[in-house]
Amino acid sequence: MKKLVIAAAVLAVSTLFTIQPRAATTDQFNDEQEKAIQEIVRSYLLKNPELLEEVIAELQKKREAEAAVARQEYLRELYSADSKYKRFSMGKGDVVVVEFMDYNCPFCRKAYATLRDLMDETDIEVRLIEFPVLGPGSTVASQAALAAEKQGKYVEFHDALMSLSQRIENEETIFKVAEEVGLDVDQLKTDMQDPEINALIDENLQLADALGVQGTPAFFVGDTSIPGAPENLRDELITAIAEAREGCAAC
Repeated sequence: MKKLVIAAAVLAVSTLFTIQPRAATTDQFNDEQEKAIQEIVRSYLLKNPELLEEVIAELQKKREAEAAVARQEYLRELYSADSKYKRFSMGKGDVVVVEFMDYNCPFCRKAYATLRDLMDETDIEVRLIEFPVLGPGSTVASQAALAAEKQGKYVEFHDALMSLSQRIENEETIFKVAEEVGLDVDQLKTDMQDPEINALIDENLQLADALGVQGTPAFFVGDTSIPGAPENLRDELITAIAEAREGCAAC
């Protein structure tokens, strides 16, 4: 009887989640039997509600595993040597570290210093995904940075913007920095109007959604994701880099 109740619990829990596995039960039970089983299960669950917690936990594990598999396709493209994102990268190495960042994110600035140090110590390539979610200043800064790549100065411009101590509130600040790193500002402004620039930012936003990115910074190394800039970011990145060198599903 206990086995029947536990087996039937699947039906009851599915019903609670508005999933109707009719195909799996119709051949086994008629309507009257299903109704009786559901009543038994209802009574059993009311007396043993912890069972629901176990089922929900297992459901969450399953969904997380499915999401991890789905992410591999996107990560594989990001890590690829032929990836279009290679244009927006710093350093060289056998492991690619992907960062979703925003120029107005103070935590991104903090993480940037860590990345700079690690590039020299661990021979990694950092690919930067412009993810402007912190206001108009962030969007214009990303547009300018992507356009700077056309003049071969993406890294220099990115480095200068990340070195700013203040929030980017206006275009004047952006173009002043552009001039300081040797960019042709008039050409930069023209290149910023290229439809490819906004199309790439839109793709980045969609990519972030597909990978479950909810804020900046967000890092992906091999099969590991690191949200935010934790105090032990350096150690987490070093561990993830070492694991990626041993092999990963998305590499």
